[in-house]
Amino acid sequence: MSIEQNQAPADMDVRAVKRPFWQRISLVWLVPVLALILSLGVAYQNYASRGVLIEISFENASGVAADETVIKYRDVTIGRVEKVEFADGLSDVLVHARVDQKLASYLDDDAQFWVVKPRVGREGISGLSTVLSGAYIELLPGSNGKKTKTFTVKNSPPPEK
Repeated sequence: MSIEQNQAPADMDVRAVKRPFWQRISLVWLVPVLALILSLGVAYQNYASRGVLIEISFENASGVAADETVIKYRDVTIGRVEKVEFADGLSDVLVHARVDQKLASYLDDDAQFWVVKPRVGREGISGLSTVLSGAYIELLPGSNGKKTKTFTVKNSPPPEK
C-alpha cells in the first residue's frame, strides 16, 4: 500500500472540558462570602431593632441636644434625641427622637413629655441629678389607647398625682 503524500492529516476534535460550576469555585471564596452574609445579617438586625421615630414639639429646646439628650421613663433610658430643628414659622422647636420598640405601644395621645433640668421654685428644688449628667426628657405614658407619633408638650412637668 502506498500513502499519498498530499493527503492532510485528519482534524482533531480539541475542546476544553467543561467542569460543573461547583467544581470551578475555589474554597478560598467561601470565607469572604460567609463574612458578607454574616455582616448583612448583623446590619439588618441592627436596622430592624432601631426603634420608633417620634416627633416632640417644645416651646423651646433649653437643655436638649441631638445625640446627647436621652428619653427616660422611671430612670430607665428608653430613647435618644436624634435631631433638633425649628418648626415652620419658627414658632416651636421640633425634637425627633427614637424610642425603644417595646415602649412604642404606650405612646398614646395623652402621653406626656417634659425636660428634666434643675429647677428652683415655690415647691423647692428639683432636678438636681441633672447638674452633672445633663438634662433629659421624661415620659409619662398615656392610657388613651389612640396611638400617635407626634406630641406637643409644655416646658414644665405635669403635676404630681
